[in-house]
Amino acid sequence: MSALQFWSSDDEFAGHYRRYNRRTLGRVLTDAGFEILLFSHFFSLLVPMLFLVRTPPRALGRRKVRTMDEATRTS
Repeated sequence: MSALQFWSSDDEFAGHYRRYNRRTLGRVLTDAGFEILLFSHFFSLLVPMLFLVRTPPRALGRRKVRTMDEATRTS
C-alpha cells in the first residue's frame, strides 16, 4: 500500500507535507550529534486502522475538509 492512499483533504487542510525520507532524516539526526540505534517503522502498525477510518468516507465523497469548522465538527 502506498502512503498516498492515506493522504486526505484533512492533511492538505492541516498543511501536512513529508519533510524527510529515511536517508535524509538519518543524516539530519547524525549531523545534529545523535547516534541512531534503531530505525524502524513503528507507526506502520497504524496503517490498517487509517485505511479503515479514511478510505470509505473518502471513496463515498463524504470527507472533504475545507474550513476549520469542517475539520472540528464532530457529527
